[in-house]
Amino acid sequence: MGCYACLVNGEATEKSLLRLLREETASAVTDAGIATTVVVVMLLAAGTSPVLVAGGAVAAAGLTYVVHQVVLVAGVAIARWRADGHTGRHDPA
Repeated sequence: MGCYACLVNGEATEKSLLRLLREETASAVTDAGIATTVVVVMLLAAGTSPVLVAGGAVAAAGLTYVVHQVVLVAGVAIARWRADGHTGRHDPA
């Protein structure tokens, strides 16, 4: 199940954050692989040195994985905050 789906179908408030992160690991790795492939292809097409291509690949993989999981954590936090009755709207008193 995708990250967005777990945020809108209620799983974000029912499952532990650790379990959600574990379930999203495959998606995060897939996203990292795609990003890495794009970066490597672009750098090779530009004639970049192999050392810089390797560095770009590592950076792309790591950053994509981390960003995927950070967005999930932020989404879960917001979903749980809203489930606790916070809507972001202020009722006039």
